[in-house]
Amino acid sequence: MSMKFRYIIRAAFLFATLRLAGQTPDSTTAVQTLDSLYKVVREITPKAQYERAEEICARAAVIAENTFGINSGPYGNYNYVHTYVKLMSGKYEEALPYAIRARELMAKHYGPEDITYARSVNNLAICYRNLDNYEAAEPLYLESLGIRERKAGKENADYAMALNNMGNYYYVIGKYLEAEKLHLEARAIRNRVLPEGHPDYLLSLFNLANIYSDLGNYEEGEKLFLQVKSIEEKFPEKSRKEYGQTLNNLGNLYRRAGNYARAEEMLTASLAVREEVLGKKHADYFQSLENLGIVYRRKKEFEKAEGIFLECVQNSLEKNGEKSGDYARSMHNLANIYLDTGRYPEAQQLCEKAIDITTEVYGVHYYQHRAILSSLAKSYFEQNNQVAWKSTLYRLRDLGHTETEDAKKFLSPHELEVFVNEKGGFTLDHSLLQYAWNTGGKEVAGDCYNELLYFKGLQLSAGDFRRVNTTTDSSLTAKYDSLKIIHRQIARQYSIPNSRRDHQKLIKLEETSNLLEKELVRVISGFGENNIKIDYKQVQKTLKSGETAVEFTHFMEPNELKVVYAAFVLFYGDTTVSYLPLFLEEKLEALLNRVGDNANATNSLYATRSGELLDATPVYGTDMYNLIWRPIDSLLRAKSVKTVY
Repeated sequence: MSMKFRYIIRAAFLFATLRLAGQTPDSTTAVQTLDSLYKVVREITPKAQYERAEEICARAAVIAENTFGINSGPYGNYNYVHTYVKLMSGKYEEALPYAIRARELMAKHYGPEDITYARSVNNLAICYRNLDNYEAAEPLYLESLGIRERKAGKENADYAMALNNMGNYYYVIGKYLEAEKLHLEARAIRNRVLPEGHPDYLLSLFNLANIYSDLGNYEEGEKLFLQVKSIEEKFPEKSRKEYGQTLNNLGNLYRRAGNYARAEEMLTASLAVREEVLGKKHADYFQSLENLGIVYRRKKEFEKAEGIFLECVQNSLEKNGEKSGDYARSMHNLANIYLDTGRYPEAQQLCEKAIDITTEVYGVHYYQHRAILSSLAKSYFEQNNQVAWKSTLYRLRDLGHTETEDAKKFLSPHELEVFVNEKGGFTLDHSLLQYAWNTGGKEVAGDCYNELLYFKGLQLSAGDFRRVNTTTDSSLTAKYDSLKIIHRQIARQYSIPNSRRDHQKLIKLEETSNLLEKELVRVISGFGENNIKIDYKQVQKTLKSGETAVEFTHFMEPNELKVVYAAFVLFYGDTTVSYLPLFLEEKLEALLNRVGDNANATNSLYATRSGELLDATPVYGTDMYNLIWRPIDSLLRAKSVKTVY
């Protein structure tokens, strides 16, 4: 919750008007009563008054059944409305049988080309999508979209909503370009057919802003969020709750872009709005509160951050109990503040407790499990517990590889890049490199070299994606898309507590995944080859006399929190890897800043004498050489190296 944008998916259900032939006085009264009940449901459900909405639905069910029967159009309409309430309250499994029944009865009484039927199809698609049954969801979305286009054309709000929902589906399965295209079309239609300030138009802006933000296009995302914010401020009576969400997401965008002052401003405002509208016990209030705590930590305002995270810990405990991911995450956030302020035993205690909880409830697949382990490792290091520190580092490494291999199976090349960057770069963790920096590197240099090779393999993992997307066999592309969807479903199962997982479904998904992978390996040349792991010993065997292989890397130095550069060097005939700490990034930045944007000056970074330049620009090549290459060069000369890879 604290690190991800909450992607709003609005059901936007338009209730069907009951249509009956040969009405009796009793049936007319029943219709009027049902319409009145559904009007109340439509008013209170967006205000999160779900219990009252459920009570009204129960009354409506009795009236529809007793007056018209369970196979009637009015009973289908009741199921349609009850689906709406369940979906809006996030109870997707409970919504599913109502959605299936509504679609069945709408088809029977209104026909498969009716707009009301199309809406019921859309609702069923939303159910399946939120239950990760993507294979069932997509054809339903397409069916609903097609009916609306045939019956009413494209220039209407109903068609735009179908585009919106289809765009949300593509967003969830990682097809960002398709999602962007549909949301842009929905926005254009809504801009033409809806009045200013309509919530559906704002929804298009909001969804597009989230797409751009997740793609790292912060400038475009900011522009759209600010547009939403401006319109919501103009019509506060319509969108107070949504305004709090807009401020929260805008604050998250600024945080991710490193603009902490603006992030604090937006999140503080979001917190105030959510407290006013929802109260201090609502999950959305704590979403903004936690995000604000993260910003204070980034700004090194540790006292403020500690107060916020203490409140989050207490709230999580009261609301969810000790055996919950929210409680573990809140403790981890507080532990990080204790690490920042030198309270290492307290940090260790919180991290160990959080790890115990996540392991018991989720297993090691919990999305924050590795982050907690990383903080635990730091607490051991700061207390000079070398044995526990090193043991935790290798747990981190192995878990990181497992997590990444799973992610590679369903992420696009861009998503994988974002995944790696958000997890901290270098095989998702800097801990082994930091260990080398603090200990001189001899003990773990080989492991670090292997990790660097692994990271390069991640960058090559787009190979399978490209191989499939350049094939002319549409059936193979479809199978690859199915494989990615299955792995998203597997990841979803691992993200929920053990006690709530569908273990039979998980087994079936993994079996299907294995079969699809084997088929793709069999028919697509090179598919899966990038999954082969290479270690430094294999590289060493390929070197000839007078040859060496150098790997450069950079990472965060754990004490001063500055970026440092280092090199790992592998020589012909050696059985170990040599480690060379090089320089602070700030020294490189200073050199680059002296050069600026001038092309000739940039050339001077690589020059060793003025004759290589077009004018009298100073030569900085010697400075660059001394910074980067001199420490390595002296080692190479001692080994009589002539060729460097």
